Amino acid sequence: QLIPHASIEQKRFTAKPDNSNKLNDTFIAKNINLELKQALLDFKSYRTYKKSEIISSKADNDLSLARQNLILNVAEKYIDVLEKHAIYKASVSESKTLLAQKKYDQSKYNAGSITKTNLLETSAKYDSAIAHEISNQNKMLDACDEYKETTKEKNPVFMALDPKNKPKKLDKTSVDKKIQLMQAGNLSLKSSFLNSLSIKKEIDIQEAGHLPTVNISGSYSNKHNPNSILNSYYPTNDTETKSIGLEIQVPIYQGGSINDQIEQSQQIYKQSAEELEQLRSNLTIEMRKNNHHLISGIKQINALKSSVISSKSALRAQQAGYEAGTRTNSELLNSINQLQESESEYAIARYNY
Repeated sequence: QLIPHASIEQKRFTAKPDNSNKLNDTFIAKNINLELKQALLDFKSYRTYKKSEIISSKADNDLSLARQNLILNVAEKYIDVLEKHAIYKASVSESKTLLAQKKYDQSKYNAGSITKTNLLETSAKYDSAIAHEISNQNKMLDACDEYKETTKEKNPVFMALDPKNKPKKLDKTSVDKKIQLMQAGNLSLKSSFLNSLSIKKEIDIQEAGHLPTVNISGSYSNKHNPNSILNSYYPTNDTETKSIGLEIQVPIYQGGSINDQIEQSQQIYKQSAEELEQLRSNLTIEMRKNNHHLISGIKQINALKSSVISSKSALRAQQAGYEAGTRTNSELLNSINQLQESESEYAIARYNY
C-alpha cells in the first residue's frame, strides 16, 4: 500500500450498578482511537502498482484491437458482397447472351439453316448458365445476410467499385521501412508485448518477497471516564496516549516458496517471450507477402482487364463468323463462356486487391 492508511474508532460504554435505580448512577465511558500508517519502503506494493499500469494499458490496447478487428471484419464482408455481386452480374450477362443465341438458333433451325444438334447444344449451355446464375445469386444473398448480421443493418446500401477506378501505385517506401512501421503500431504485437511485460513484472513482485519493508506509523488514543457518584464502583480514569514509530520488516526464510514461484513465473515468461517473437516473425512474413501480392495484384488487374476487352472482341468476331457460316456453334458458345470467366476473374482480382 503506497498511499497513507488512516483509521478512526470511537466507542461508547454505558454501565449501571445492579443495586441502583437512580438515573445519575449511570456510568458512561468514551474511547477514541486514531491510527495513521505510511509505507516508506515497500518494493512489493510499488511493483504491484507498476504491473497494474501495464494491465490497464493492455486492456485499453485490447479494446482498440477489438474495434480494429470489427472494422476489418465489416470491411471484408462488405467487399465480399461486392465481389459476389460482380460475379453474379457476369453470370446474368452470360445467361442473357445465351438466351439471345438460343432464340437466334431456334429461328435458324426453323428455317432449316442449322441442325438440331446445334440447337440442343445451345440450349444445354443456356440451362447450365441459368443454374450457374442461381448458384451465384445464392452466394451473393448469403454474403449479404452475413454482412447484415454483423452490422445489424436492416437495409444496407452497397456501392460497387467504379469501373474507371484504377489501382493506386505503391508508394516508394521500402518493405523494411514498412515492417518497422508495422512493428511499431501493430496492436496484436503490442498486446502480446504487454502480456509478456506483465509476466516479467510478476517476477519482480515475487522477488520483492526477499526485500525489507519500512513503514512509519502514528497513533492517538483518548479514554475518558467522567466523574459520577459511582466513583466507588468506577473511579475516574482519563487516559491520553500518543505514539509514533518506525517499523522495519526483513524476511529471513519462508520455506523456499518464493523461489519456487519465481522459477515458475520465469518459465511462463520465457514461453510468452517466445510467443511474442513468433508473432513478430509471422507478421513480418505476412507483411512481405502482402507487399508481393499488391505488386502482382496491380499487374493481374491490368492483364485481366485486357482479357475482358479481348474476350468481348472475340465474341463479336465469333458471332459475326457464326452468322456468316465460318465459325461453328461450339466455338461461339466457348467464346461466350470465356467472356463470363474473364469478367468474373477480373472482378475477383479487383476486390481482392
